[in-house]
Amino acid sequence: MELGRFRRLKVEGIVDNWMTLRRWIANEGFPAPIALGPNSVAFDMAAVYAWVASRPRRVPKISQRPNPKLKANEEEVQRASGAQTDISEEIKRGS
Repeated sequence: MELGRFRRLKVEGIVDNWMTLRRWIANEGFPAPIALGPNSVAFDMAAVYAWVASRPRRVPKISQRPNPKLKANEEEVQRASGAQTDISEEIKRGS
């Protein structure tokens, strides 16, 4: 059995702080710590990895509403590219 302390959980990006870890143990089914001494605990890393793998992945929400700022920005880009095209055509013509 491979054991890992809190620092390892933090370094591997599994958890950031003790409060979250305690909440996960109490409410989310995170593997319980194993007492190593009166002030020291560790976690079974195989159980931790299994718990992480069982968690659903967050999928970013895609907004269904059009972003007016994005549309305005696209129009500016089109206008700017159109202006560049006009200038480049004038240069080609020698004007």
